[in-house]
Amino acid sequence: MTILYASPSVSFLADLLGVRLHTWRRLHRAAGWMTCAQTGFHIIFNLTGSQSILLRERGTVFGIIASASLLLVMLLPLPIIRRFIYPVFYSSHYLLAISVIYATWMHMLRGSSASWYLTYPILGTFGTTFLFEICITLYRNGAFGSCWSKGVTERRDDSSLRIEMAPGRPVVVLPGQYFNLWVPSLNPWSWFHVSSFTVTSLSVDKQHRLQFLAKRPNRSIGFTWLLTKSRRHLTFFSGPHGLSEPAPRYETVLLIASDAGMLAIKPETRRLCLAWHVSGQQMGMNLMTEMAGWINRLIYYNEEDKIHMLQTMVFDPKRLIGLIPGESGTRGRISRDSPNFNDILGNEVEGHRQRLVEDVKAERGKILVIISASDEVRDDLQQSAKGYLRWVRIVDLDYQPA
Repeated sequence: MTILYASPSVSFLADLLGVRLHTWRRLHRAAGWMTCAQTGFHIIFNLTGSQSILLRERGTVFGIIASASLLLVMLLPLPIIRRFIYPVFYSSHYLLAISVIYATWMHMLRGSSASWYLTYPILGTFGTTFLFEICITLYRNGAFGSCWSKGVTERRDDSSLRIEMAPGRPVVVLPGQYFNLWVPSLNPWSWFHVSSFTVTSLSVDKQHRLQFLAKRPNRSIGFTWLLTKSRRHLTFFSGPHGLSEPAPRYETVLLIASDAGMLAIKPETRRLCLAWHVSGQQMGMNLMTEMAGWINRLIYYNEEDKIHMLQTMVFDPKRLIGLIPGESGTRGRISRDSPNFNDILGNEVEGHRQRLVEDVKAERGKILVIISASDEVRDDLQQSAKGYLRWVRIVDLDYQPA
């Protein structure tokens, strides 16, 4: 159980271990299933043993509570259940995790010192990481400084949100990183809500102002919905979290996004090839129009500099954004069809091979594919990439649109 209670924040622990968030979540999930299996075996052995079990005993009652809470913890992440409780999923997960550890503590035999020794690594690891994270978070938010971090929320016509935050101390943000925001001043319920946002403003220097964009909330509950009711507020953040992939070591970088995944891809666009699939799911028109205008400016400035390294492909089968095929030049392609990732990867690999033939002495890297897209798009890409594993490396960003 040490892995399960190693830190109150999976983002902080993933950074501490130098792994991606989805990798640590898989380890966390595997440890949870292992603990659940061990609990099941423990129950079976006690039920089939010779010693009688008295349901009125305090240890037995707390054992049942711990087992039931653990079972609920394992059931809540199932997609069919999580879809309905998503706004309160993380709060429920934390409360059930606390119930499991407390009930297990009360279930343990008072006279067995060996059992108690097993709790010390859990408490020591959790206490150390928690104290370390609290100190770093308070310092970055302005503790012992001139002011605390503050945020301003702007609600736009399509109900999407623009959040501008002035951190207590300037921070350096790398492409692909994200922040966890906590706004305790909204209402008492907001004390239990922490939400992740990807940064849309990027600079090579320390940033004194951070910008986040959020899609419109589809439920009248949850952190994003609470933000729509407020404009200026005290905002605490932790981060930046996540690993940034060093793109310069690769010969070609292909960015693939769908809908709101464009927000996470945006900081990566420099000397890159961009493919954006627009389906309009849970993304406001203002957000889509803003991203379309940004793509046009990106192409325009790239043409001015005579660099000719950026190519963009926008797939808009539902014709939701105001980009017209043929108006963006030779390197800005807009299509009314759905993306064919097999063709996209095939063209990039073919171009990569040609560059190898033309300049054999040059040191050429592989093709890096960075993706922030829906499950359907990622599944299609994984299937298409099977024939190009020698040339292609796929990296999923920590932010993936639901």
